[in-house]
Amino acid sequence: MENKQINTRLAELAKAGDRNAAVLLNLRRTGHVNGMTVTYYAVALNPAGKIGQLFVTRVDGRQVSQEWTGVTYPSMRAAEKSLTALNTR
Repeated sequence: MENKQINTRLAELAKAGDRNAAVLLNLRRTGHVNGMTVTYYAVALNPAGKIGQLFVTRVDGRQVSQEWTGVTYPSMRAAEKSLTALNTR
């Protein structure tokens, strides 16, 4: 199926009341979903120069907050292992 056909079909389903189709159509057209909140963990060097954990919140694709959690890691390998576990639950 080509992109135009997919968008047409999603528009038909959305018009018929399918909320999932409406969300997918909006995502395909704009690159983000209206009203959608996404949270995730990330790492960066904290003000003390250590690898620190951040909790990030985005709404409609825009970052609205970024907070240090207080967790630090001894290495990037440890940070990656922790973030993988946190962000995939």
